[in-house]
Formats: sequence, structure tokens, C-alpha cells
Amino acid sequence: MQAATEQNKHKVFVTGASGKLGQALCQDLMKSGVFEVVGSVPPQEVKEKCSKLEQCGCKVCECDAAKTESVVKVLRETKPMQMAIIGTAESHQAEHLKSYIDAAKEAGVEYVLLFSSAGADKDVTIWGKQFHEIEDYLKRSVKNWTIVRSMFHAENFLLYAKEIKEHNTLTMPTNDYFAPVSVLDVACAATHILKDCQKHHGKTYDITGVKAKHGTGFAKAASKALGRKIEFKKISMEDAHKLLIEHGMKHDKADFLISFYKAVDENKLNFVSPDCRTLTGTDPMSMRQVFEHYGDILGKKKEE
Repeated sequence: MQAATEQNKHKVFVTGASGKLGQALCQDLMKSGVFEVVGSVPPQEVKEKCSKLEQCGCKVCECDAAKTESVVKVLRETKPMQMAIIGTAESHQAEHLKSYIDAAKEAGVEYVLLFSSAGADKDVTIWGKQFHEIEDYLKRSVKNWTIVRSMFHAENFLLYAKEIKEHNTLTMPTNDYFAPVSVLDVACAATHILKDCQKHHGKTYDITGVKAKHGTGFAKAASKALGRKIEFKKISMEDAHKLLIEHGMKHDKADFLISFYKAVDENKLNFVSPDCRTLTGTDPMSMRQVFEHYGDILGKKKEE
């Protein structure tokens, strides 16, 4: 497959386009000027998210991942050359991801990019166990593929926005080291892969933040970014799970996040990878930059 150019645009089908990573990827692909993008959203997705995708020039379509024939039908209608598959972080995501892979094969999609999870090679989290299986399934099912394993998404800190904004505390159940990465950087790395996917065929990349920090370090980064003192508060895994549920998170995803925190406690995810810089030519955002980027949500102190 030739590299994507303005004269030779690639059509990309993006699953999970209404999620944070999906939206970031669709927007990044469209900004590059060398892609046509079809963003797949689940049936009955909120109109606000769909309109954001349409505003950036992305074509939006409904797709039911639970029905392979439904996905095949949409793929045959839209005729993408490439497909970017993003998980849902829900209990049935393994079946849905396999459904997307099967549909891509049946519809003749030439290339598949799978977004996976850090630690998938070691089965160290619930996510990792699922994606270990999915990665193997992808390799057996399609000829041309690339896997992007991303670390804990830095946007997960927004789940604690209320505590940060109202109580000046960053609450987590671990104070060990890991290197979160923004979905904006994951999307940027993926866009570079998709521009010339043949160079990346059969490869697996680990996308992490630029530096590993612990809870106290994250609080210091937040303090510098937001212009006020943010304290780190460690809580139990049980209390962390309850807090996530109180903030509206589904039990499935809360279980996944707690599984990640436990792996961090066991020092199984304390690595930093250079792959983001290798792919994009620049370092991913630091945690201070991430907190600054989302300052409006986190109550950044306004300059007088």
C-alpha cells in the first residue's frame, strides 16, 4: 500500500469514534489532509459527540459491534482501505473486537491497526489478558496489521476532577510509578503509522508518557499546572472502586482501572517507551502539560 498523500488519500474506518481516543484520532487524521475518515459510533450515541466528529469533516455512521454482519455491511458500503480498531473497556469488548477483525477480513479491508493495552504481552491486568488474546486473534486473522499498546490514558485523571477542583486533592489507590500518556499523543502516533502503514506492518509499539511518576509526583505536576497546591491522597482499592462508580463509571471499566492500579503496585507497568518519539519525532506531553491542557476542567487559577 502506497503512503497516503493529498493526491492519494486513504479512507480510514475508525471504531469507537465517539470516545476520547476515537475523537482525537478522527480529528488528527482529518487535520493531516491525507485521509478520508469514517467514524463508527454505537447505535443511539448522543448527538453532541456525533456533531463534533462531523464538524471536523468526518463521516459518521452507526455500527453495532455485536453483529458482525452489520459491521461487514457498513464496511462494504464505505469501502475503507484501512481500519483502526479501538476497544470499549467493557466486559464484552473481546467479542466486539473479534467481530470487527472478522468483519475487516470479510469485507476485504487491506490493513488493520489495533489499539491494545500496556502489559498485553504479560497478561498483567484484566485489559492485558483480554488484549493478549485479541492480539493473537488479529495476527491469525489478517495479513497486514500493526498494534499500538498504550499506557494508562492521562485523561483518566479527569475522573477525579471534582476532588482536584473542589478539594485540591488527587486521589488514587497507588503511589507507585507509571507513565500515563494523553490520548492526543496516542492519536498522533497512530496517524503517523496510518500515513505509511506498510513501514509498520507486523510491528507492535508501546506508547507511554515521557516520564514515570508516582502519586506525589502527579500532584506536584498538577500544582505547577493549575497554580495552586494539590495534595496527593492515597486510598484503598475498595474505596477507589466506589469513588469511580460514584462518578458515573460503569462497573466493568472501574474493574479494569483497579486491575491496572494493582499491576502498578506490583511494579509490572513502571516502564517508559521511546516509541512515541520514534514515530512522531517529538516527545509526548508531560503530565504538567496534560494538566495545563485540561486546566478549565480542573479549575486552573486564572491570572490577574
